[in-house]
Amino acid sequence: MAKELQKKVKNEVAVNSMSDVIGFEDGDNWGAGSNIDNADIILPKILLMQQISELVEGEKARSGDLVNSLTEAVIGKSLDFIVFDTFKTMQTYVNDKYESTEPYTPDMAKLPYEEAVPEGKLTRSIIINYYVLIAKDVEEGVPLPMVISFRRTSAKAGKKLASMLKILDMFKKPSAAKVYTLGSKQEESDKGKYNVLTVEEARNSSREEVDIARSMYEALASRKDKVKIHDTDKVQKEEVAGETVAGDNDIPF
Repeated sequence: MAKELQKKVKNEVAVNSMSDVIGFEDGDNWGAGSNIDNADIILPKILLMQQISELVEGEKARSGDLVNSLTEAVIGKSLDFIVFDTFKTMQTYVNDKYESTEPYTPDMAKLPYEEAVPEGKLTRSIIINYYVLIAKDVEEGVPLPMVISFRRTSAKAGKKLASMLKILDMFKKPSAAKVYTLGSKQEESDKGKYNVLTVEEARNSSREEVDIARSMYEALASRKDKVKIHDTDKVQKEEVAGETVAGDNDIPF
């Protein structure tokens, strides 16, 4: 992916933020990075912290923080982002333990949310995922693609974003034409308080933001089968933390 992006992102790949890395000219990217294959790159997810999240309990983050899943760095309570692609997945759990993630197909819409299997209870979740760029990273010249996943308790925000993007498409505009703000709000069930993602339209994108997003989109389009997303057991645990507290307020799809 990196070769296609070199002209747009100045030969830089950021894990978190490169704004403090100074004193180098374009083309000074010698060393180990030049020998790392694109297939070895893992795209981080943006995770919403809950009170029972491991990073919160370890005092590395606070409830309501948005965190880079790969570096575990706190991004902030909110962030502005640009969408350049989307995809759906279905996750299955057996007895509330993560089992698998599969690409979503239309036939999956007919499957029940919950059913009995020999091992016990199987549940399914349809996840709406978006490939995004953080606007601040684009401004700093170090845009790194990341993934935001909307599931169950945050499904409403994911569908709201999908609706806004569809309106852009209806008017022949790319998804990157607008910048959106990702935040969170607190809700409560009989089991306690939990956070859900929120999305609001922020502003029109700049020409530079649209151009960089298109470069990312085109680079990703030819390599989707090779793109790896950070999706470890630890990430799965963080993603379902809010659902554990939501209880009956949980939204299956």
